[in-house]
Amino acid sequence: MRMRIVAAIVAVAAIASACANGPSDSAVRRVEAVGDSAGITVEIVNSSGRDDSDVYVMITAGEEPQEASIEFDKGISIEQLKARSGNDTPTFQLQRAVAGEIWISYDEAVSITPAPPSIELSKVRFQAAELTYGIPNSGANLTAVAYFAIPMDLAGLDARGNVLSSVGFACNTDVIDKELKKAGADFERVEKKTSSGGLARIIAPATNDDGFPSLEDYVKSMAGQTITTNNTFGLPNVPAEPYEYSGTFGPDGTITMTGTIAPGTHGEPLVIEGSSLPEAIYTQNGKYTVGGKPGTVGDNDVYSSIYADIVAGFNYGFWGGRYGDNSNDFKGAAPFAAARSDDLPYYSTYASVLDKYSNAYGAPFSDRFGQPAVFVPLDNAAKLRLEVLPDESPAGCAENPPTTTTTTTIPRTYSATLAPSGIRGVATATAEGLSLSPGNCIQISDAFDGLNPETYNGVWEVGGFADVTNAFSLENPQNPPDGTATGSLKVTSPTPPCKA
Repeated sequence: MRMRIVAAIVAVAAIASACANGPSDSAVRRVEAVGDSAGITVEIVNSSGRDDSDVYVMITAGEEPQEASIEFDKGISIEQLKARSGNDTPTFQLQRAVAGEIWISYDEAVSITPAPPSIELSKVRFQAAELTYGIPNSGANLTAVAYFAIPMDLAGLDARGNVLSSVGFACNTDVIDKELKKAGADFERVEKKTSSGGLARIIAPATNDDGFPSLEDYVKSMAGQTITTNNTFGLPNVPAEPYEYSGTFGPDGTITMTGTIAPGTHGEPLVIEGSSLPEAIYTQNGKYTVGGKPGTVGDNDVYSSIYADIVAGFNYGFWGGRYGDNSNDFKGAAPFAAARSDDLPYYSTYASVLDKYSNAYGAPFSDRFGQPAVFVPLDNAAKLRLEVLPDESPAGCAENPPTTTTTTTIPRTYSATLAPSGIRGVATATAEGLSLSPGNCIQISDAFDGLNPETYNGVWEVGGFADVTNAFSLENPQNPPDGTATGSLKVTSPTPPCKA
């Protein structure tokens, strides 16, 4: 038996969409602040170099109920937040915010009511970090999918102040501006200004690709080449669907992908028009058809996962690059310029700059193909710390690429339930606090009542299930005798140790 990777593309796509468009007014209603109670402490650290009275914080949520010790959708300055906290550490308590965001803005507060501030038109400088808390698999991440404005760091801490997981920026605004210009961004089009003439934000190509190099030549260069994607789609508590799909690009970049979903099951053909791909590489949310019917990445199915593989492969510069054209060879491979055997910028130059200097999402599927995790799990964190960084980068930052800090505790045992699914069962367990880095070799063994134990050896792949959804699925070829079976999953280090 082998460990099954469970993709979480819809969660990522939904996050990216929320960042780009903001939650709808109908989905978010203002609620009054509640008193501090159980939940997570959110600490805001102002290292921006601006006065606390000029830096504002706002929290939003995409669905109700929502609960925190500050009012939702109402900006409050860090100076005011300090006064509420009663000390020099600006904090608030958060009990629940699903599909939410923490907004930071300069000089004035922002609101998403009646609509989020316009990325293209607003004169206010703002940035939102994405957050879900109060339900299983809670977490936070930094995103620059729609725009980049303010560099930040995020960290999840335990009750003793130890960092459990963190993401952030190695270099800040000055370096990112310079590198984007070198990469061909037209700042006359992509740079938006505040009322006083300062930087408001840089528009990302996922919002408007007019100011970035066209990828039409890249798409056309793939004419006659055959690509194959091997991956697995699944969600917690849902049987995983492995797939292998292949197709050959036509002269205009159009491709029809066909193949199998699960062993021996032929799936529907998936067709992507070549004319849609140059823009879709940036948005990762273009048009395609499945069996002749329109599909979208929001469908949350195996076909949306296949589509995501294709556009993400272009985004990274993998297709037609030095690793070949089978996605099996992309797992953990260096993307962007390092993926090319030529000097052509056949990849998203915007995403490459964000990837080089930060752990923020530079594209919706930034963590695909085993790329480093950009997610801070919060299920076992006592505090979420958001630090607002200055525009000036620390000396030597370009030589110190960003890293994702994680804490791994093994052995660890989780309760699990095995239920039948066709001829297999799927054992699912919540990975409470389990966070593993690329290349960690682990062993998982199961023990279910009345069934022979199974052992699974493998190398953990960041971008797989646990670091995205904080849950994992395993195959067990045996069916429980009574429909379900309870037991456990134990995570250990293999003996002898395996090699990544």
